[in-house]
Amino acid sequence: MNMRRPLPLSTDDFKSGRFEALADHVRAEWPFNNRPTRESVLDIVAYCLGYSDYSDARSQATEVAVVSNDYVIDELDISNRFESLGFAPKEPELGSPERPYSMDEFFSCRFMRTNIASDKFVESWPINMVGRWNYSGSPVDFDRDFIADHEELFSRLWMFDSREYSGFQEVTKNNKSAASVAASLIVGLSVETISGMKISDVIDAEIAEALFQDVMPLLIGGIFTVSINDIVVLTNQTGNSMRDLWEMPRNEASFPSLYQHMRKVMTECLLERRLLDLFMVSREENGWYTEMRGFNSALPCMEVEVPEGKFLMQVDRNYLECEYFRSYMCLAQLQDTTGKVIARFGGTYLAGPANKDIAGFDMISALDEVCDDDVEVGDMVLSLIQMDLMSDVDDEFFDDEEVELIEKSSINANLIFCDGNLLIVSAWERSPESEKGCGIILLNYCVHALKKKFRRNMSVACILDPAQYGLSSQKVEVLEEQRRKDMGKIHAHLMNLEFTDFVPRVYAAGRVHSDGPSTFSKYCGEAYIGDESCR
Repeated sequence: MNMRRPLPLSTDDFKSGRFEALADHVRAEWPFNNRPTRESVLDIVAYCLGYSDYSDARSQATEVAVVSNDYVIDELDISNRFESLGFAPKEPELGSPERPYSMDEFFSCRFMRTNIASDKFVESWPINMVGRWNYSGSPVDFDRDFIADHEELFSRLWMFDSREYSGFQEVTKNNKSAASVAASLIVGLSVETISGMKISDVIDAEIAEALFQDVMPLLIGGIFTVSINDIVVLTNQTGNSMRDLWEMPRNEASFPSLYQHMRKVMTECLLERRLLDLFMVSREENGWYTEMRGFNSALPCMEVEVPEGKFLMQVDRNYLECEYFRSYMCLAQLQDTTGKVIARFGGTYLAGPANKDIAGFDMISALDEVCDDDVEVGDMVLSLIQMDLMSDVDDEFFDDEEVELIEKSSINANLIFCDGNLLIVSAWERSPESEKGCGIILLNYCVHALKKKFRRNMSVACILDPAQYGLSSQKVEVLEEQRRKDMGKIHAHLMNLEFTDFVPRVYAAGRVHSDGPSTFSKYCGEAYIGDESCR
């Protein structure tokens, strides 16, 4: 990696004396015998930052931010330029008796560097003193269009609990949302009463402002987690370098226009929304809860006349690196006699080895290549199988303080695929105008069609998660009770599939976030276990 372009400097770097202060630091900390003069060190620093001399650096400084996709600051390149000036004493050749190979050098990325002494010296330079545009911390003023683009993010953060993950590990969690506060204040109210209330009936001005102050730093952090294209927009629009923006205090004094606009959104829009919006999911403009890609015109589509009207289905092969499995994306619709879609289905058909002892971890890897949602369903399947295996284990197998988990290698793919392949339900719903039960009718048609196409039995896996309920609904007792009843109804319909001749098992469970040692948390993060009310 090289610093392909000079470090962009601003005229304020020189007006404020920051460049000279950087040079003074370099001269004061000079570790070698040939200490340069003050005039010489200005040229040395300018050369190391990519300029021919101090005068060249001043002439190329700009009033506003200059951002380039080619711009990368790299201390290794600065160190190489410093060494080429000849100020640092030469070191013995790497690998010689005077300087043998060192594992410490190798793992600290110094293995390919020729002069460790100069390298360590350059690493101590406070480069962040220059290359900034708003060092004084003047308020950041975003334009109106930019702010409007982030209204949705602000609304989501203000209304709902937010979680941030690094890989599978949750790193931060914000429980201070309108949903969590409102849930604690409406205890004992009926669904009918809640349905007639607005958010402002529960969240008063003082609570709203407190939530607002908690959310705004999260919003600013989300705005600054950007791509290179967004960096160009941010720096050109605000006149700040990204280093400036990250180091600005995330308060109203630093971002007045952003705070003013989002406070208006909260007061005039969010507080006036119905209270149920905090707990229930609204349908999209197209009338459905879930997004689902349409049929691929380049692929054949099955069409079958059925009593309800017409059944349509399309199957598309997914490429998998895992050699033990084959995967197919399935899309289906059920239309009435007028051609209107009354039910939709989206899922994955996973074909696995029937007689090979393949570990369950390989199945998770295969699902990971298909879709994140399918990984969750697959993890749930393995969790339910593990429960069956553990029920046959002697109680002495368990530790008094923490339940020992059966190794994933014990739950091999043969346990899942010995009787057939696996149909994973990812998106499945009926239109609000259609009659109840048409969703399970559509799924039944899908199972029959796949059996006919692939000539093998199949199990069906589905997380019981009614689309109309948000995660925050679980915090409200009456809504959670209603959600569990709806889950039970879905579960009862799914269990009817087991009475067909070619569905040996249905895996269905509610989504429950486990606080303790979850089934496969040590392998694949957040696991899901069965809901007791739906078994």
